[in-house]
Amino acid sequence: MELIACIIGIAAGACAVAFLYERELARMARFVRQRDRLSNQPLAVSLPGPGVVRVADAVNAEVDVARVERQAARQEQQAFQRDLAGFAHDIRTPLAGARGFVQLACDDLAAGEAAAGAGAASAAGAAAGAGEAAGAGAADVRAASVRRYLAAATRRLDDMNDLLDALYVYTQAIDPDRTLHLEPIALQPALAQVLVDRFADFEAQGRAVHLSFEDQSAEILADREALARIFSNVVENALRHGRGDVDIDQHGRELRFSNAVDPAVASAIDAGRLFERFYRADPSRTTPGAGLGLASAKSLADSMDLALAASVEPGRFTITLAWQRPPDKC
Repeated sequence: MELIACIIGIAAGACAVAFLYERELARMARFVRQRDRLSNQPLAVSLPGPGVVRVADAVNAEVDVARVERQAARQEQQAFQRDLAGFAHDIRTPLAGARGFVQLACDDLAAGEAAAGAGAASAAGAAAGAGEAAGAGAADVRAASVRRYLAAATRRLDDMNDLLDALYVYTQAIDPDRTLHLEPIALQPALAQVLVDRFADFEAQGRAVHLSFEDQSAEILADREALARIFSNVVENALRHGRGDVDIDQHGRELRFSNAVDPAVASAIDAGRLFERFYRADPSRTTPGAGLGLASAKSLADSMDLALAASVEPGRFTITLAWQRPPDKC
Protein backbone atom coordinates (compact mmCIF):
# COMPACT_ATOMS: atom_id res chain seq x y z
CA MET A 1 0.00 0.00 0.00
CA GLU A 2 2.82 2.35 0.85
CA LEU A 3 4.36 1.70 -2.57
CA ILE A 4 1.09 2.50 -4.29
CA ALA A 5 0.72 5.67 -2.26
CA CYS A 6 4.28 6.67 -3.15
CA ILE A 7 3.63 6.09 -6.84
CA ILE A 8 0.43 8.11 -6.67
CA GLY A 9 2.28 10.92 -4.88
CA ILE A 10 5.02 10.99 -7.49
CA ALA A 11 2.46 11.02 -10.28
CA ALA A 12 0.52 13.81 -8.61
CA GLY A 13 3.71 15.81 -8.13
CA ALA A 14 4.68 15.31 -11.77
CA CYS A 15 1.23 16.45 -12.87
CA ALA A 16 1.52 19.55 -10.67
CA VAL A 17 4.94 20.41 -12.07
CA ALA A 18 3.71 19.88 -15.63
CA PHE A 19 0.70 22.09 -14.92
CA LEU A 20 2.90 24.85 -13.50
CA TYR A 21 5.28 24.64 -16.46
CA GLU A 22 2.38 24.72 -18.89
CA ARG A 23 0.94 27.79 -17.18
CA GLU A 24 4.32 29.52 -17.15
CA LEU A 25 4.91 28.77 -20.84
CA ALA A 26 1.42 30.05 -21.64
CA ARG A 27 2.18 33.28 -19.75
CA MET A 28 5.45 33.73 -21.61
CA ALA A 29 3.76 33.09 -24.96
CA ARG A 30 1.08 35.65 -24.10
CA PHE A 31 3.77 38.19 -23.17
CA VAL A 32 5.54 37.72 -26.51
CA ARG A 33 2.27 37.91 -28.41
CA GLN A 34 0.91 41.03 -26.70
CA ARG A 35 4.14 42.93 -26.04
CA ASP A 36 4.38 46.42 -27.51
CA ARG A 37 6.85 46.19 -30.38
CA LEU A 38 8.45 49.47 -29.31
CA SER A 39 8.77 48.46 -25.66
CA ASN A 40 12.07 47.43 -24.07
CA GLN A 41 10.35 45.53 -21.26
CA PRO A 42 12.15 42.20 -20.64
CA LEU A 43 10.45 38.86 -20.14
CA ALA A 44 10.50 37.98 -16.43
CA VAL A 45 10.58 34.44 -15.05
CA SER A 46 8.15 33.55 -12.27
CA LEU A 47 8.87 29.81 -12.16
CA PRO A 48 12.43 28.54 -11.57
CA GLY A 49 13.87 25.99 -13.92
CA PRO A 50 16.67 25.86 -16.49
CA GLY A 51 14.32 25.33 -19.43
CA VAL A 52 12.15 28.33 -18.62
CA VAL A 53 15.19 30.51 -17.96
CA ARG A 54 16.71 29.60 -21.34
CA VAL A 55 13.49 30.54 -23.13
CA ALA A 56 13.34 33.88 -21.28
CA ASP A 57 17.01 34.60 -22.08
CA ALA A 58 16.40 33.93 -25.78
CA VAL A 59 13.36 36.23 -25.86
CA ASN A 60 15.19 39.01 -24.00
CA ALA A 61 18.14 38.72 -26.38
CA GLU A 62 15.78 39.37 -29.30
CA VAL A 63 14.30 42.36 -27.43
CA ASP A 64 17.79 43.80 -27.01
CA VAL A 65 18.56 43.33 -30.70
CA ALA A 66 15.34 45.10 -31.67
CA ARG A 67 16.16 47.97 -29.30
CA VAL A 68 19.59 48.43 -30.84
CA GLU A 69 18.10 48.38 -34.33
CA ARG A 70 15.53 51.02 -33.37
CA GLN A 71 18.23 53.26 -31.94
CA ALA A 72 20.28 52.90 -35.12
CA ALA A 73 17.24 53.69 -37.28
CA ARG A 74 16.46 56.75 -35.14
CA GLN A 75 20.01 58.02 -35.46
CA GLU A 76 19.92 57.46 -39.20
CA GLN A 77 16.64 59.35 -39.48
CA GLN A 78 18.03 62.27 -37.49
CA ALA A 79 21.10 62.38 -39.70
CA PHE A 80 18.87 62.37 -42.78
CA GLN A 81 16.85 65.26 -41.41
CA ARG A 82 19.97 67.32 -40.78
CA ASP A 83 21.33 66.52 -44.25
CA LEU A 84 18.02 67.48 -45.84
CA ALA A 85 18.08 70.82 -44.04
CA GLY A 86 21.58 71.50 -45.36
CA PHE A 87 20.54 70.47 -48.86
CA ALA A 88 17.59 72.85 -48.87
CA HIS A 89 19.77 75.71 -47.65
CA ASP A 90 22.41 74.99 -50.31
CA ILE A 91 19.83 75.15 -53.09
CA ARG A 92 18.21 78.35 -51.90
CA THR A 93 21.47 80.33 -52.16
CA PRO A 94 22.17 79.86 -55.92
CA LEU A 95 18.47 80.17 -56.65
CA ALA A 96 18.39 83.59 -55.02
CA GLY A 97 21.44 84.56 -57.10
CA ALA A 98 19.77 83.41 -60.32
CA ARG A 99 16.72 85.49 -59.54
CA GLY A 100 18.94 88.51 -58.89
CA PHE A 101 20.62 88.16 -62.30
CA VAL A 102 17.25 87.89 -64.02
CA GLN A 103 16.14 91.07 -62.28
CA LEU A 104 19.34 92.81 -63.41
CA ALA A 105 18.60 91.78 -66.99
CA CYS A 106 15.14 93.30 -66.73
CA ASP A 107 16.63 96.52 -65.38
CA ASP A 108 19.17 96.64 -68.23
CA LEU A 109 16.42 96.19 -70.80
CA ALA A 110 14.42 98.98 -69.23
CA ALA A 111 17.46 101.27 -69.33
CA GLY A 112 18.12 100.33 -72.97
CA GLU A 113 14.54 101.11 -73.94
CA ALA A 114 14.80 104.50 -72.26
CA ALA A 115 18.01 105.25 -74.14
CA ALA A 116 16.51 104.10 -77.44
CA GLY A 117 13.52 106.33 -76.86
CA ALA A 118 15.76 109.32 -76.29
CA GLY A 119 17.74 108.51 -79.46
CA ALA A 120 14.57 108.18 -81.51
CA ALA A 121 13.40 111.57 -80.32
CA SER A 122 16.72 113.13 -81.40
CA ALA A 123 16.53 111.40 -84.76
CA ALA A 124 13.03 112.66 -85.30
CA GLY A 125 14.20 116.13 -84.56
CA ALA A 126 16.85 115.71 -87.23
CA ALA A 127 14.31 114.46 -89.78
CA ALA A 128 15.29 110.75 -89.56
CA GLY A 129 14.10 108.42 -92.27
CA ALA A 130 11.10 106.15 -92.15
CA GLY A 131 13.40 103.09 -92.19
CA GLU A 132 15.05 104.12 -88.98
CA ALA A 133 11.63 104.56 -87.36
CA ALA A 134 10.56 101.09 -88.48
CA GLY A 135 13.77 99.61 -87.10
CA ALA A 136 13.23 101.32 -83.77
CA GLY A 137 9.68 99.95 -83.69
CA ALA A 138 10.90 96.40 -84.25
CA ALA A 139 13.47 96.80 -81.50
CA ASP A 140 10.72 97.90 -79.16
CA VAL A 141 8.70 94.78 -79.97
CA ARG A 142 11.69 92.53 -79.38
CA ALA A 143 12.47 94.24 -76.09
CA ALA A 144 8.86 93.85 -74.94
CA SER A 145 8.94 90.14 -75.78
CA VAL A 146 12.20 89.62 -73.93
CA ARG A 147 10.78 91.46 -70.95
CA ARG A 148 7.72 89.20 -70.92
CA TYR A 149 9.89 86.10 -71.10
CA LEU A 150 12.09 87.28 -68.27
CA ALA A 151 9.05 88.16 -66.17
CA ALA A 152 7.70 84.65 -66.74
CA ALA A 153 11.07 83.18 -65.77
CA THR A 154 11.03 85.25 -62.59
CA ARG A 155 7.59 83.90 -61.72
CA ARG A 156 8.83 80.34 -62.21
CA LEU A 157 11.82 81.07 -60.03
CA ASP A 158 9.49 82.49 -57.40
CA ASP A 159 7.43 79.30 -57.48
CA MET A 160 10.57 77.21 -57.07
CA ASN A 161 11.74 79.44 -54.27
CA ASP A 162 8.39 78.95 -52.50
CA LEU A 163 8.82 75.18 -52.77
CA LEU A 164 12.33 75.31 -51.37
CA ASP A 165 11.22 77.67 -48.61
CA ALA A 166 8.53 75.15 -47.65
CA LEU A 167 11.12 72.36 -47.68
CA TYR A 168 13.51 74.42 -45.57
CA VAL A 169 10.79 75.26 -43.04
CA TYR A 170 9.83 71.59 -42.85
CA THR A 171 13.40 70.48 -42.19
CA GLN A 172 13.65 73.06 -39.42
CA ALA A 173 10.34 71.90 -37.95
CA ILE A 174 11.54 68.28 -37.69
CA ASP A 175 15.12 69.15 -36.73
CA PRO A 176 15.98 67.02 -33.67
CA ASP A 177 18.47 69.69 -32.52
CA ARG A 178 15.90 72.50 -32.64
CA THR A 179 15.61 74.41 -29.35
CA LEU A 180 12.17 75.71 -28.38
CA HIS A 181 11.62 78.46 -25.83
CA LEU A 182 8.18 77.84 -24.35
CA GLU A 183 6.42 80.76 -22.73
CA PRO A 184 2.83 81.91 -22.15
CA ILE A 185 1.79 83.81 -25.28
CA ALA A 186 -1.33 85.94 -25.70
CA LEU A 187 -3.20 84.11 -28.42
CA GLN A 188 -5.14 86.92 -30.07
CA PRO A 189 -2.24 89.36 -30.70
CA ALA A 190 -0.03 86.55 -32.04
CA LEU A 191 -2.73 85.49 -34.49
CA ALA A 192 -3.58 89.09 -35.42
CA GLN A 193 0.02 89.76 -36.49
CA VAL A 194 -0.06 86.83 -38.91
CA LEU A 195 -3.40 87.94 -40.34
CA VAL A 196 -2.15 91.51 -40.82
CA ASP A 197 0.82 90.17 -42.78
CA ARG A 198 -1.58 88.29 -45.11
CA PHE A 199 -4.17 91.07 -45.43
CA ALA A 200 -3.16 91.89 -49.01
CA ASP A 201 -3.58 88.24 -50.04
CA PHE A 202 -7.11 88.07 -48.60
CA GLU A 203 -7.98 91.39 -50.24
CA ALA A 204 -6.66 90.22 -53.62
CA GLN A 205 -8.99 87.20 -53.45
CA GLY A 206 -11.95 89.24 -52.24
CA ARG A 207 -12.10 87.26 -49.00
CA ALA A 208 -12.33 88.23 -45.34
CA VAL A 209 -11.52 86.77 -41.92
CA HIS A 210 -14.09 86.57 -39.13
CA LEU A 211 -12.61 86.35 -35.63
CA SER A 212 -14.54 85.19 -32.57
CA PHE A 213 -12.77 84.88 -29.20
CA GLU A 214 -14.59 83.53 -26.17
CA ASP A 215 -11.69 84.76 -24.02
CA GLN A 216 -9.88 87.83 -25.29
CA SER A 217 -7.01 87.19 -22.86
CA ALA A 218 -6.54 83.50 -23.74
CA GLU A 219 -2.92 82.35 -23.56
CA ILE A 220 -1.05 79.38 -24.95
CA LEU A 221 2.23 77.83 -23.83
CA ALA A 222 4.40 77.79 -26.95
CA ASP A 223 7.51 79.00 -28.72
CA ARG A 224 6.65 82.37 -30.26
CA GLU A 225 8.32 81.79 -33.62
CA ALA A 226 7.00 78.24 -33.95
CA LEU A 227 3.46 79.34 -33.08
CA ALA A 228 3.59 82.09 -35.71
CA ARG A 229 4.72 79.52 -38.27
CA ILE A 230 1.81 77.24 -37.38
CA PHE A 231 -0.65 80.09 -37.82
CA SER A 232 0.99 81.20 -41.07
CA ASN A 233 0.92 77.71 -42.60
CA VAL A 234 -2.71 77.11 -41.64
CA VAL A 235 -3.75 80.50 -43.08
CA GLU A 236 -1.70 79.83 -46.23
CA ASN A 237 -3.53 76.52 -46.65
CA ALA A 238 -6.88 78.32 -46.42
CA LEU A 239 -5.79 80.90 -48.99
CA ARG A 240 -4.51 78.33 -51.47
CA HIS A 241 -7.10 75.60 -51.20
CA GLY A 242 -10.18 77.19 -49.64
CA ARG A 243 -12.78 79.60 -50.84
CA GLY A 244 -15.01 82.20 -49.26
CA ASP A 245 -14.36 83.84 -45.92
CA VAL A 246 -12.32 82.20 -43.16
CA ASP A 247 -13.86 81.78 -39.71
CA ILE A 248 -11.46 81.65 -36.75
CA ASP A 249 -13.10 80.81 -33.42
CA GLN A 250 -11.63 80.34 -29.95
CA HIS A 251 -13.55 78.30 -27.39
CA GLY A 252 -11.90 77.12 -24.18
CA ARG A 253 -8.53 75.63 -25.09
CA GLU A 254 -9.26 75.25 -28.78
CA LEU A 255 -8.74 77.50 -31.79
CA ARG A 256 -10.59 76.50 -34.96
CA PHE A 257 -9.84 77.66 -38.52
CA SER A 258 -12.74 76.91 -40.86
CA ASN A 259 -13.41 77.71 -44.50
CA ALA A 260 -15.50 76.49 -47.39
CA VAL A 261 -13.98 74.18 -49.98
CA ASP A 262 -15.16 73.02 -53.34
CA PRO A 263 -17.22 69.81 -52.93
CA ALA A 264 -15.00 68.02 -55.45
CA VAL A 265 -11.93 69.02 -53.46
CA ALA A 266 -13.55 67.99 -50.16
CA SER A 267 -14.37 64.53 -51.51
CA ALA A 268 -10.75 64.03 -52.58
CA ILE A 269 -9.26 64.96 -49.19
CA ASP A 270 -8.04 62.11 -47.02
CA ALA A 271 -8.26 63.68 -43.55
CA GLY A 272 -6.07 60.92 -42.12
CA ARG A 273 -3.19 61.91 -44.39
CA LEU A 274 -3.46 65.70 -44.33
CA PHE A 275 -0.45 66.09 -42.05
CA GLU A 276 1.79 63.70 -43.96
CA ARG A 277 4.74 65.34 -45.71
CA PHE A 278 4.23 65.89 -49.44
CA TYR A 279 0.55 64.86 -49.24
CA ARG A 280 -1.70 66.77 -51.63
CA ALA A 281 -5.38 66.11 -52.27
CA ASP A 282 -4.87 66.92 -55.96
CA PRO A 283 -3.44 63.71 -57.48
CA SER A 284 -2.31 65.58 -60.60
CA ARG A 285 -0.27 67.96 -58.37
CA THR A 286 -1.13 70.89 -60.62
CA THR A 287 -2.14 73.20 -57.77
CA PRO A 288 0.54 75.36 -56.11
CA GLY A 289 2.38 74.09 -53.07
CA ALA A 290 4.65 71.28 -51.97
CA GLY A 291 2.39 69.50 -49.50
CA LEU A 292 4.65 70.48 -46.61
CA GLY A 293 2.82 73.36 -44.93
CA LEU A 294 0.48 71.33 -42.73
CA ALA A 295 3.16 68.70 -42.12
CA SER A 296 5.44 71.43 -40.76
CA ALA A 297 2.65 72.85 -38.62
CA LYS A 298 1.86 69.42 -37.19
CA SER A 299 5.50 68.70 -36.38
CA LEU A 300 5.89 72.05 -34.62
CA ALA A 301 2.65 71.51 -32.67
CA ASP A 302 3.74 68.05 -31.55
CA SER A 303 7.10 69.38 -30.36
CA MET A 304 5.26 71.81 -28.05
CA ASP A 305 2.68 69.27 -26.79
CA LEU A 306 -0.05 70.97 -28.79
CA ALA A 307 -2.70 69.02 -30.70
CA LEU A 308 -3.37 69.87 -34.34
CA ALA A 309 -6.26 68.05 -36.01
CA ALA A 310 -8.27 68.38 -39.23
CA SER A 311 -11.80 67.46 -40.20
CA VAL A 312 -13.62 67.50 -43.53
CA GLU A 313 -17.36 67.87 -43.86
CA PRO A 314 -19.40 68.36 -47.03
CA GLY A 315 -18.18 71.69 -48.39
CA ARG A 316 -16.32 72.61 -45.18
CA PHE A 317 -12.74 72.17 -43.97
CA THR A 318 -11.64 72.78 -40.38
CA ILE A 319 -8.29 72.72 -38.59
CA THR A 320 -8.30 72.75 -34.80
CA LEU A 321 -5.41 73.68 -32.53
CA ALA A 322 -5.79 72.53 -28.91
CA TRP A 323 -3.52 73.26 -25.95
CA GLN A 324 -3.15 72.84 -22.21
CA ARG A 325 -3.49 75.64 -19.70
CA PRO A 326 -0.22 77.64 -19.40
CA PRO A 327 1.51 77.68 -16.00
CA ASP A 328 0.22 80.14 -13.46
CA LYS A 329 2.03 83.44 -13.45
CA CYS A 330 3.87 84.45 -10.30
